[in-house]
Amino acid sequence: MTGASRAGDFLRLCADPLARDLYESILCYRLTVPTIAWLLHLPPLAALLLPYVGHIVFLSVVFVAIRRRMLEAESLMVTLIVALSFALTWSNCGQGFTDTTTHALAASLLLTVRPAWGVFAIWAGLLNDERMLLALPFVFLWHWPDLATIKRRRAEVLWWLGGVGTGTLAYLALRHALTVGWIGPGIQTPEEYHRIQDLALTFRPKLGSWLLWGINAFLGFRWAWWLVIRFSAQAFSSRQLPLAVLFSVSLAGGTVATALVADVSRSVGFLFPAWMFAAMGLGSDGPAKRRLASIVLAMMLTPVFHVAAWDNIEWQRPLLISLARWWCS
Repeated sequence: MTGASRAGDFLRLCADPLARDLYESILCYRLTVPTIAWLLHLPPLAALLLPYVGHIVFLSVVFVAIRRRMLEAESLMVTLIVALSFALTWSNCGQGFTDTTTHALAASLLLTVRPAWGVFAIWAGLLNDERMLLALPFVFLWHWPDLATIKRRRAEVLWWLGGVGTGTLAYLALRHALTVGWIGPGIQTPEEYHRIQDLALTFRPKLGSWLLWGINAFLGFRWAWWLVIRFSAQAFSSRQLPLAVLFSVSLAGGTVATALVADVSRSVGFLFPAWMFAAMGLGSDGPAKRRLASIVLAMMLTPVFHVAAWDNIEWQRPLLISLARWWCS
């Protein structure tokens, strides 16, 4: 069950964070959760359960962050939208996926602008998955949504940006040390990075079809895309041009960047703060409440899946159902 699989690689890293006998060599760089399991000397079963603790922490931090800006009922609905998206679904339906730890660290940046925490959260988040970078523009907007706010809090902005830069440099330094063998036996550049570079240079999607990519990008947040589209339109119509441009460009750029990988829906999940910011920006009046409730209901009632290929639709099932199917097969 855990041999040549993500779960098998995860357990090997939990036993030895410097292991190199991995099925997916790219995981040699994703060490935050395996290192925690290693430091705690967790047995295999406990190590496999550790990412699910990340789910709870992630959604708790999301709720606390949005509750500071919205009423309780609306905050709960926004948290449910995030929980029903691929920010949670992929790692909740498979073993050895630690996305929600990265998400929890990204969400924690919504709670404070302290540079020291920013350095740690960004370093640990990137070390868990470099796609954390997709969330950072929306963290910036969360704290400084317009030019007037940025000018008034210029020192705070600069300190925060310094923390982001320092955390990123610390991650790159550790990554280089792992690659050249200053820490551990060294890492040969994974073939996946060469493929991503080729796709970027030729502007081709990993899935082989832009239509297939678009379907999976939509499935990342399904009906909740209406939130970010409506918010972008509202920002442009109200002539909040800096906000509208930064939000829309960050969302579009981050979404297009997911074309470089096969797990498009999962990667779109790393953009989750965009949906939180959009919900907050659309307010808490009657229409906004009904909009959120309608989206939550639609996401609950419609199936969750992603299209790996035109002839391969993979349905996402909760962990307990997946384990029951495996046990009975």
